[in-house]
Amino acid sequence: MTKRGYWLFFALAIVWGIPYFFIKLVVEEISPAQMVFLRCGIAAVIMLPLAWRDGSLLPAIRAWRWVLAFAAFEFIGPWYMLAAAEQRISSSLTGLLLATIPLFATPIGRVLGDRSATEWRRLVGLAVAFAGVGLLVGIDWIHGSIDVGAVIMMLFVSLGYAIAPQISARKLQGISTMGVVGLSMPMVTAFYAVPALSSWPEQGVS
Repeated sequence: MTKRGYWLFFALAIVWGIPYFFIKLVVEEISPAQMVFLRCGIAAVIMLPLAWRDGSLLPAIRAWRWVLAFAAFEFIGPWYMLAAAEQRISSSLTGLLLATIPLFATPIGRVLGDRSATEWRRLVGLAVAFAGVGLLVGIDWIHGSIDVGAVIMMLFVSLGYAIAPQISARKLQGISTMGVVGLSMPMVTAFYAVPALSSWPEQGVS
């Protein structure tokens, strides 16, 4: 690997890990539903005008059923479960467990006709990667710092993250990512509006 490659890898590691650190801080003060509501509400305010301006919002609205399915697997389920898991496990372990995404993406891709998903070089790479993840998770397990329920939630997060791109690639072809995500954000905000706002007074009192 070149020197530039090492720097890019280092930058990727920082960018990958920082969100989980801040999520961990946020869910100490507010509920997972409130966090997802605020996160998506702010994103909706920013992204909806951008999607409208580049002309991708109307095509996304026409395909709203598949956009909703995408949002369910990419945001509605995963973002809530991820936040809930971070109330019980460390942010570093949360990020590490997302390395299981290929474990789900590989068989899903193969079932949907992607023969390269089970090409031997890829399988060897996955085996090596999962051996490393298993070793690191196992160390936490031995030390008694693993919450099994939180780990299961993170596996469902990985499953959602593996399914959502398949929906986007196969059912939302030709629609800009800006339009798909721009429409997803208000959908997720609406989904969590009632649980988030109904618990806000209690959160404030506590």
